[in-house]
Amino acid sequence: MRILMFLIALGLTGYTLVQAWRSWRGGNAAAGLGIALLSGCFLPLAIYLMLRD
Repeated sequence: MRILMFLIALGLTGYTLVQAWRSWRGGNAAAGLGIALLSGCFLPLAIYLMLRD
C-alpha cells in the first residue's frame, strides 16, 4: 500500500509539472510558477503519510 501511495504521488507530481510547463510556455508564467510550486507538495505529503503508519 505504501509503494502504491508513493507511485500515485509521483504520477501526480509529474502530471502537475507538465501542466505547469504548458502554462509557462503558453505565456502565463505566473500560473506556471504557481502550479510548479504546488506540485512540490505531493511527494512530501506521501512520504509523511507513509512514515506515519
